[in-house]
Amino acid sequence: VLEDLKDPYILKLSKLRLTVWHEMHRMLGFVRFREIQGKVLLAVIRPDNAVLPLLAPHFADRLPREDWIIYDEGRQDALIHPAGRSCTIRRQAELDPGQVRESGGDRVYAALWKIFCQSISVTERENLRVQRQNLPYKYRRYMTEFW
Repeated sequence: VLEDLKDPYILKLSKLRLTVWHEMHRMLGFVRFREIQGKVLLAVIRPDNAVLPLLAPHFADRLPREDWIIYDEGRQDALIHPAGRSCTIRRQAELDPGQVRESGGDRVYAALWKIFCQSISVTERENLRVQRQNLPYKYRRYMTEFW
C-alpha cells in the first residue's frame, strides 16, 4: 500500500517521511554536546520536525555509559539518557539557561574545536553558497564551531 505513489495521500505521506528522515540524518551530524555541571552532556537543538525519538537509538548506542540530554528548544521536549539505562522523552521540559553551568574544560575544548576548524579551512577554496546549502544557518547557532 505504501508504495502506491499514484495515490495523492500516500505520495504526501511518503514526502513527509522523507523530509523527517533527512532532518534526522542532518541532526546526527549537527548535534553538539557540551559538558555541564555533574558531567552531564547537553545538546540543544531546534528541528522543524519531532526527531528526538529517531535520534535516541543512535546516541544511546554511541554513548551508552554517559548521562546525556538532547533538548528540543522549539517543542520543549528532552531526550534523557541516564548512564547504562534506556532513553526517555520528557514533554514540556523547561531548560533554564541560568541553571546550566558549563564545566571549565568544556570551554577549552570549544576553543580548540574552533581553532581546528579555522586551521583546516582553505580560504582560496571557500564557497559560501555550498557551505550554506550543506550547513544551513538555522543549525549553526547550536554548533560549537560557530559560537
